[in-house]
Amino acid sequence: MGDVEQSLRICLEQGASPFSGTSLQMRAMLDLRKGKFSEAEQLIAQAIRMKPQDHLGHKIAGDAAFMQCRYTDAERYYLKVIELQPQMHEAWHDLGVAIVSQGRVKDSLAYFQKAIDLVPDRGDYHHHLSLMLLLDGQEAAGWDRMQWRMNVPGICGSFPHPERYWKGEPLDGKTIFVRTEQGWGDTIMFAGYLPWLAQQAKKVYVFCQRPMLEWISYYYPQVQPWPNDAPPPLDFDYHVNVMCLPRLTPWAEAYRVPRKRDEAGEGIGVNWFGSPTHKADHLRSVQIERFEKVAEAAGQNLKCLGYGRFDNKPPYIEYLIDGCRDWCETSRIVRDLDLIITVDTAMAHLGGYLGVETWLLLPYVPDFRWGMTGERTKWYDSVRLYRQPKLFDWDSVFERVANDLRARK
Repeated sequence: MGDVEQSLRICLEQGASPFSGTSLQMRAMLDLRKGKFSEAEQLIAQAIRMKPQDHLGHKIAGDAAFMQCRYTDAERYYLKVIELQPQMHEAWHDLGVAIVSQGRVKDSLAYFQKAIDLVPDRGDYHHHLSLMLLLDGQEAAGWDRMQWRMNVPGICGSFPHPERYWKGEPLDGKTIFVRTEQGWGDTIMFAGYLPWLAQQAKKVYVFCQRPMLEWISYYYPQVQPWPNDAPPPLDFDYHVNVMCLPRLTPWAEAYRVPRKRDEAGEGIGVNWFGSPTHKADHLRSVQIERFEKVAEAAGQNLKCLGYGRFDNKPPYIEYLIDGCRDWCETSRIVRDLDLIITVDTAMAHLGGYLGVETWLLLPYVPDFRWGMTGERTKWYDSVRLYRQPKLFDWDSVFERVANDLRARK
């Protein structure tokens, strides 16, 4: 019937050694893949009792704890793995992840570096360290090491003529392709560097997602957008990934589109969820019910800035952008709002870019670009950061939002 995991489970449960330590570990891993944590942890505990000096049992225990956001438990298990098997680079890396997940960014750096020392060519380890460096405020070192992400499958993709990758050479009389990458918010955020490139080069193509084509064309008329699902024209001298621009070009804060002081907006737009495929979505997305008190404090209904229809829509939520076909149409609606309140999604970047007052709700350990402290960010003047004071504490965040809305009336 094609169910490989179930077939393996039957072999492990009914095979020659159903109660061997290895069999128990493998069954536990199958349970973890299916989110059956209680069953997995029972098997893990049994395996560790049988083989207390087997580092793999403790590694699986750490993984199980981490997947359930029990980061201190995960840290303890990973430390045990390193005690038993100090050359296991995955344990050093995962220990760093467990530590930074508790907010101890500086403490985590040495563990990521140790994993790299053990396997210097692991691009994903370098990439993760780059994110921690940026989160810690070490921008030069972070952006430099961020180059390693291009060696990690699935992040940046490929492009013709890798030998033409731009490393900062003079662009006078040259044509350059700028390749967007990762999420919508990254495209909006790093597009701020395009005007500087356009001033230097003869021509700038922007290889972007189709829903961003008109947005790029409208807000950056000095460049030529090109769909990234079509073959690029080959009349270019260089190409570069958009998230490499912070280390190669000057900061372009002047190219934002601030709202004029005499332009009043109307309505409050909200977004409570991001893409469910994002690895950290469980940390950033919240239940819509949390916005009920926000609506009460605002004294008005809230306008949904998320795409898609939702079952059991609360009466205090109105749809706003479901009819938009791309980001340019979305921008024309969003720029007329009075306020945006959103978790960490592309809407925060759009509001910030357009100069709409935006309240960004952040988990205790946020994405690398927001840093660990402060209410403001260099990326957008109109964005205010509302941070969790401790892990998983959304109650304090929404209480502060409600209080600030009452004071704002």
